[in-house]
Amino acid sequence: MKKATLILGGSRDSSNEFYISKIDEADYLVAVDSGANLLFEIRILPDLLIGDLDSINGKALIWCKENNVEIISFDTSKDETDTELALNEMYKRGFNEVLLLNALGDRPDHFLATIYLLYSYSEKMNVLIINENLISSVLSGNNLLDAKEGELWSVLPVGEDIPLVSLKGFEYEITRKMMPFSKPFGTSNVSKSDKVAINTKKGAVIYFRWLNK
Repeated sequence: MKKATLILGGSRDSSNEFYISKIDEADYLVAVDSGANLLFEIRILPDLLIGDLDSINGKALIWCKENNVEIISFDTSKDETDTELALNEMYKRGFNEVLLLNALGDRPDHFLATIYLLYSYSEKMNVLIINENLISSVLSGNNLLDAKEGELWSVLPVGEDIPLVSLKGFEYEITRKMMPFSKPFGTSNVSKSDKVAINTKKGAVIYFRWLNK
């Protein structure tokens, strides 16, 4: 499985040690626009810099150019977000798993747009939002996930009412139950074992696994 790590341009939400550990696990490292600023600070060169480059600082951009980093730049007048452009490039290059770091940021609208992208790419690649405290992704079908007893989890429908959802391995389990989009009852569940099952027959859900809650 080919794994890429994308450093987005949101606010820092983890320690340098965490960033470095996830970068070390990746086969390919991408700076998405001002995500290069963080990499410049910790002196780890990306394999690719992508975006409209409207928020990267000058020093980071010069550093990438001087070290022959591949750069794909776009005009600022575009319909896609930089994150969408990066995900599309990873899909074209055959990556199966993509980690998004710095995805939470301080812009709720940007985070919601990223959730939409997780949904859009959920059947093409395994795309995860991750930081020191959280793992999140959009799922459909049958899924058995790693967990630890006592972790806080939320599972919510994406975009529509989701029929026939089953949750196993949680304090509050459901079997083939409707999850209405307008009634988010799947928040603040608790894992009861080292594996949990999140299954859907139709549609998709997003889960939030809080690692230190």
